[in-house]
Amino acid sequence: MAAELYTNAAVYIEGALLLQATSVQVARKTGAQVQLTMAKGFAGMSPGAPILEITFSNAVPAVEMEYDPGEVMKLLSTQAFTVFAGNRSLTTTGFVTDDTFKKAVNSEASLDITMMCEFAEWQ
Repeated sequence: MAAELYTNAAVYIEGALLLQATSVQVARKTGAQVQLTMAKGFAGMSPGAPILEITFSNAVPAVEMEYDPGEVMKLLSTQAFTVFAGNRSLTTTGFVTDDTFKKAVNSEASLDITMMCEFAEWQ
């Protein structure tokens, strides 16, 4: 079995490449609920509202943060988000719901950001 080359990823917010992005996670969730009945027990699934949860981390240089979502969080403004990976892309729009800055001794400074977005498919 031959070794393969695996993909990298690129993260964009509002069309701008995040050069300081260090990780990204895209979680598509159906929102479906387990349907139980007294006679059958597990009977199937009941449709729900699908959603896309995105989390990404950005390194924080000493000079300035590349992306500070504070203003869009305060105003609950939507943000366009695109991730490229494996010769495909996923584009959606949503809200930044959380951000967490972290720094500790002998570790990198980072800003972790969570977004709740419209469900999307890889194109």
